[in-house]
Parts: sequence; C-alpha cells; structure tokens
Amino acid sequence: FKNKVISDQITIEDLLRHTSGLSTELGRTFKTDPTFNYINFYTSKIKSIDLEDISERRYNYSNANYRILAYIIEEVTNRTFKDCLNSFITTPLGLVNTSADIKTKLINSYQYFLYYPIIPFEANLHPDEAASGLISSSIDNMATYLRHIMNAYNNHPNTKLSNHSVKQLFTKNE
Repeated sequence: FKNKVISDQITIEDLLRHTSGLSTELGRTFKTDPTFNYINFYTSKIKSIDLEDISERRYNYSNANYRILAYIIEEVTNRTFKDCLNSFITTPLGLVNTSADIKTKLINSYQYFLYYPIIPFEANLHPDEAASGLISSSIDNMATYLRHIMNAYNNHPNTKLSNHSVKQLFTKNE
C-alpha cells in the first residue's frame, strides 16, 4: 500500500479472508491479452491505495486476493500455480477432471455476479485468472473433493486432507 507499515501487516490469512484492504472493484479486472502483466498492474494499483490505519481493513470480497495468493505460491515454490494445483491437490486427491487450465475441454459455463450467470466464460481469458475462480472441474470430481472434506472433518481415515486444516475452513473468525 502507499503506507508500507500497513502493507507489512497484511498476511496470507488476510488475503484468504478478504480483509486485506483490496477492493471488490480491483478484483473485477479481467484481461484477455496473455501478455498483460498482472503483477505490474497490481503493484501500481496497490501502491496508490492510501489506508491510514490497519483498522480500515474490513471484509471486502476481491478476486485480486486470490490472484495475489497465486503469485505468492509461485514465488515460494518456484512453480506455476497450475503445477502446484496438480501436484498438491488434484493428483493426490485423484481429481483427474479438474484443472487450472483455462483452455480446458469442459462445457462452456458462465461467471456469476450476484447469483446471476452473466459473464460467458471465455477460453481466451488471461492464464492468471485461474486462481480467482476459473478452476474447472467435473461434477464427479467435485463430489470426490467434497467427500474428502467431509471425511477429514469427521476424522474418517479415507482422505488425504488433514482434520486440522479442514476444521479451519469451518471456524468462524470474528
């Protein structure tokens, strides 16, 4: 942010919980040109956000949080988001029809805005869009994923997810 002291206080949890201070509007940026540099775009935009106090950060859903989280994953692992999704989630859970490849061969779909499917999914969206809601999956893979979550939550041994991690998904944080 404009104020580095505030920037230094933003955590990964803040990005996950949408309490980072990033606006919904910033996350509504959708590009189709694969040469567009989202990192430069976000760096410039975020440096112009002027928060005076860390308490100004309140819940505000923004796809920008997920895109930034994907960049953090890529920086930490030195791998692409798509590769990490495959290595750490889809392959271990046996989700063979789930992908962060926006040019997947699944049926066309729509992006939602306020519960209404209004934006047709474009196969030519920027690859960095995948982390902010363009992971494609078949219904049977979604059912398998849900089964893993339910099994982990209930301490059933038939899952590769940890009970502790899944419990965190369902823990309310004021």
